[in-house]
Amino acid sequence: MSNLNKFFTIVSIVVLAIGCGAEPESENNRSTVAEVEEILAEKGDACDCVNSKVDSFTAILEKAEAGEYASEMDISVAVSEALKGCMEPTGNRDADVLWSQKMMECERFDSVKLTLQDIQKVSRSIKQKKQEEFVDGKSASEVLDKLQESH
Repeated sequence: MSNLNKFFTIVSIVVLAIGCGAEPESENNRSTVAEVEEILAEKGDACDCVNSKVDSFTAILEKAEAGEYASEMDISVAVSEALKGCMEPTGNRDADVLWSQKMMECERFDSVKLTLQDIQKVSRSIKQKKQEEFVDGKSASEVLDKLQESH
């Protein structure tokens, strides 16, 4: 799963948790409140995090739209690098959900979310173009031969 998809998965978990009224610090969760608070403290301020990433994601989008990435994997790597630090999932579900909730409250979060969605669209477009170029009017046996050569 690409980091862009991981980010959207975290956001989806948060939306689902909010919609279902889940409380990340309930007694059913394995993390203690202290563990979650420590993780969040290490990350700093959620809005500072969001603000620090806006330009990075915008730059990735601009490069992607300009055709500076050869593949969707190149875009995924760029997004992965941009997610490092404060937006990188910790693996602690409770902390990640709370952190995502805090980020969603930030003024510029919608900008980040929309930019990531645009990046994802460009990435899909590149993938589709590569697939079309791969097939490009070839017969099924020619496509299969080409697939064998590529592995």
